[in-house]
Amino acid sequence: MYLDKLIDGSIPYERMDRRIFRLVWEYEKLMLERIIKLEDMFDFSGAFSEDYKKIVEYADDIRMLYASYHMRRRDSILPKIKEILDKLYKEERVLLKAFNYKLGDKLGL
Repeated sequence: MYLDKLIDGSIPYERMDRRIFRLVWEYEKLMLERIIKLEDMFDFSGAFSEDYKKIVEYADDIRMLYASYHMRRRDSILPKIKEILDKLYKEERVLLKAFNYKLGDKLGL
């Protein structure tokens, strides 16, 4: 929704929040750390954390694209960010759902 508001001008370029996608990237890095700790705790193979690294890369790509947009306005960047963000969201949901299922099996839930 935030990107849509930037695209349609509801949020002017001059008032954009330059920090917003840094938060997304930091969140994804912390999720990766949590997954790694749980994999270690329950002797999982590490496959989930390896796959989740791609999610962190997507978040970093978004962060860097957005930073470049903040430095110099190029409206063509926003749809690209939106596309990567959508991919991140879809892949993360699938991965976390599978991870939760495996974790539930391990815990007997």
